Amino acid sequence: SLQTRGFVQAGKKLIHGKGQPSAPISLVPQAAYTVGISIMVDAIALVVLDLGGNILCSWSEVYNTTNRWETVKFLKQKIENLQRSQSLDPNRLFGVGIATPGYFVRKGVVNAPEALNEWALVDLETWLSDELSCPVWLENDGNAAAIGEELFGAGQDHTSLAYLYISQGMGGGIILNGKLWAGAHGNAGEFTGMLSQKA
Repeated sequence: SLQTRGFVQAGKKLIHGKGQPSAPISLVPQAAYTVGISIMVDAIALVVLDLGGNILCSWSEVYNTTNRWETVKFLKQKIENLQRSQSLDPNRLFGVGIATPGYFVRKGVVNAPEALNEWALVDLETWLSDELSCPVWLENDGNAAAIGEELFGAGQDHTSLAYLYISQGMGGGIILNGKLWAGAHGNAGEFTGMLSQKA
């Protein structure tokens, strides 16, 4: 069914001794793409990747993100501009992943820093999905940075690591056996919680 939908393709069958020849299966990179967005207090960064994980384009800009309505309007326009400039079919957009500062209160809801007060205690996953008209996955910036380190940095040599992330505050993420360990509510890497504990 994935082949029929154009997500995977079968190569020429390979003969390895006895039995039915096997056909190598590979992803079709151009079948879909996704957008990754980092929302910071004073800037926005965006990257577009195809189904094979290849970077199609990236962009960043200093921007005051304190007003979430103006910010999402700006992001929507930017995504549409990139789709046109890169000749990307809007129907092939798989979804948007967003990293933002904050402590998870529950799934999709963060207690953001004071500068991003308008983003705090709102079901951002649902709201952003409605505003951008596509699926949205929300992660805090420390966890997202830890995943990036696991994929492209120290994780290439170490299966487990702790990543410290300093931005509006100090947080981070924990990678165990090659996977993000987020904890019950997504805050396992919030190391500053240890500093508030009395000895």
